[in-house]
Amino acid sequence: MKLYEAVLDDLLEQIRAGRTRPVLMGRLLAKLSGADRDAAATEAGLSRRQAYYLVTIAEAVQAGLMTEANVAALGVVRARALARDALKRGRRVSASEVSRAVSAPSRAVSADGDAGKPEVLSFALDQRQAATVRAALARFGAPAGAGPRARTAALVAICKAAVTGRGSAP
Repeated sequence: MKLYEAVLDDLLEQIRAGRTRPVLMGRLLAKLSGADRDAAATEAGLSRRQAYYLVTIAEAVQAGLMTEANVAALGVVRARALARDALKRGRRVSASEVSRAVSAPSRAVSADGDAGKPEVLSFALDQRQAATVRAALARFGAPAGAGPRARTAALVAICKAAVTGRGSAP
């Protein structure tokens, strides 16, 4: 149980400090397995799937098959897909694969879950407001370092909760 507590403390410290690098979080979660990993992920505001993605990415970086810069450029979901393939092949992710993945269009999702034409909304926030938004996104499934799809899905979940009167994470 001490390992679980140590990993959870490290994860929560990273999140509170805003240093939620996907590779670091994956390395921490990789120290645990099974129910302990799931519990630590939940306590840190991550889903089981997000924890799995982060561990897969960390394993690929640890094996030298991709870099942290690749992960930052790709976002967690796309990085996990390339990491999974690289681990299966045992071959490093090429620059062309990263470039293709970065430039590939992502499917826009409307509030109803239907694919639709993307609409860009932008906001100017001060540091305190930005921290609040980041915390809310993390609570709804998009920790710092999450890709644009995860952030969009979390923002839609937050808005749905506000509109329906359910003020907590799903």
